[in-house]
Amino acid sequence: MTVHRRSLLVGGLATGLTGCTEPAMPTGVVPLAPGVTLGLPTPASLGRQIEASQLVQATYQGRDIVFEGALSITADRVLLVCMDMLGRQALMAKWTGADFETTIAPWFPTSLRPDNMLADIMLIYWPAEPLRRTLRGAVLDESTGSRSIRDGRKTLIQIEYDSPDSWNGTARYESVVWSYSLRVQSAEARVQTAEAIRGMLEDDEAGILNGLRGGLLKLRSLQALDERVTPWREGLERGIAEVEEVA
Repeated sequence: MTVHRRSLLVGGLATGLTGCTEPAMPTGVVPLAPGVTLGLPTPASLGRQIEASQLVQATYQGRDIVFEGALSITADRVLLVCMDMLGRQALMAKWTGADFETTIAPWFPTSLRPDNMLADIMLIYWPAEPLRRTLRGAVLDESTGSRSIRDGRKTLIQIEYDSPDSWNGTARYESVVWSYSLRVQSAEARVQTAEAIRGMLEDDEAGILNGLRGGLLKLRSLQALDERVTPWREGLERGIAEVEEVA
């Protein structure tokens, strides 16, 4: 694999696919369209830590490229690891807010540039204000379920969300000016873990959670005969509520 630690490469998905050229950009500055750039926001500007898995479908001129991504974000760095559908690591990209490091497999399409991939991810998931502070040559508009990058009345990039929680849903990204699109299905690790826990608890009629619910029904029946079971019933109700909230 080839390892790079340097200023960000020029262009992105559309630049590589269309053969367009752009003047060299400073570290952390990525072209989004002719005359429009985004300075990659700092990792801390996201305002939270994230561990998410993603399935990405990139489409350009009828060609589809599908890959899986693992995204890890802390206050100190953004780390993106992409794998093909066979599980082979295609690239690793790390952004600290000052330095950019990549490891790229020789077979990975050169049209998918790590710097622009991170820029696209940030346009989809970062809060609007950090993006607006580093966006040049255009403006970011945001409304319920969508956001766009516009140059006057012209839409350059359009993003649509199918869920209020963008980290746990599907986002559709379209670069109008460079004619490519992304479909990103994302799920936070905590949501995946919660679903696995719920599956284990409710696996069958003998599952732990269903057993607790059955016990609660019996305590409610006994309470009609003996009020001394009330604290037990209340404690079990609280326990079941906490398990259901976590799961």
